[in-house]
Amino acid sequence: MVYKWLINSLNALVPPRCALCGTAGTPLCPACETDLPRQLHSCRRCGLALELDALTRFCGECLQTPPHFHLTLSPYAYQPPISHLITGLKYQRRLSLVPVLAKALAEHVEQHAADVDALLPVPLHASKMRQRGFNQALELARPLSRRFGIPIMHELERHRATEAQSNLHANERQKNVRNAFRIKQPFDYQRVAIVDDVMTTGSTANEIAKLLAAAGVEEIQIWCVARA
Repeated sequence: MVYKWLINSLNALVPPRCALCGTAGTPLCPACETDLPRQLHSCRRCGLALELDALTRFCGECLQTPPHFHLTLSPYAYQPPISHLITGLKYQRRLSLVPVLAKALAEHVEQHAADVDALLPVPLHASKMRQRGFNQALELARPLSRRFGIPIMHELERHRATEAQSNLHANERQKNVRNAFRIKQPFDYQRVAIVDDVMTTGSTANEIAKLLAAAGVEEIQIWCVARA
């Protein structure tokens, strides 16, 4: 809370500049926002990009081995310059980008008329939380919660510290997050959206979705700003 107060105070003294072009007055100017790489056609289940002329709504992997979640909503493809914004938020603590990214995600969710009972931001391990000072998934979930009137879940925790997924190959990522999460207390939500900044292979989301499904959740969605 103190950290957020300090950021807000500094923004009041020094007006924000566009994170991409440096234009004063906004964390992301309208021109740069227009240039962000929109996800035009993707697998309905996992969000993987598909060819624009593809007749199917599902990728081959999801047809053969569907994940434990049912729908992925992501407004952007994870490539420059959206990747620069997400890494700027996560590693350079540019919290001024949260409202911009959350707004884009919210508008994308509204376009697809998604409806859930609760939001579950991907939790960080306590050690990573102390190191980073904030959870970017939780920061994105908060404005979504206010906008849609949907509660945020806190019943799941990351009880095992893991190596950063970005350092690992796809098959290593699955092993890395296996049994890394656990449910702390029971809940009765039937439709849950897992919220995160970016989904790469989907290993983390699938591990969490597996737990939710075992706990009785009937519909599990992924809401992320960008999909690799």
